[in-house]
Amino acid sequence: MKPLSPEDAAYLLNKSYDDPVFFAKEILGVNLWDKQVQIVESIRDHSNTCVASGHGVGKTFISAVATLWFLCTHDQSRIITTAPTNRQVESILWAEIWSLYNNSRVPLGGKLLKTSLAIEEK
Repeated sequence: MKPLSPEDAAYLLNKSYDDPVFFAKEILGVNLWDKQVQIVESIRDHSNTCVASGHGVGKTFISAVATLWFLCTHDQSRIITTAPTNRQVESILWAEIWSLYNNSRVPLGGKLLKTSLAIEEK
């Protein structure tokens, strides 16, 4: 795939501000299934989103997508990621964030650490 110009990358990120599904597909290069679309659109549209689910249905993946979407498209944002154990935060959720970040079709910028992504100094 041909590398994007900085202008094209900025255009895609700006277009993603209100469209987490576009961000997932065009920026991260992943396709979401129907329930995942409902989840990220609920995150976009509401201050609280709760999802009842079982094991292995993609909650961690969609949490990682939503985290990257919000951080990359909303200036001065902060997201706190949690899980029942620190191991789950580090080796499951942040491993998924690392994978999406490193395989993104568009350079996301910032400084990615073990369990944080700093886009700007604050």
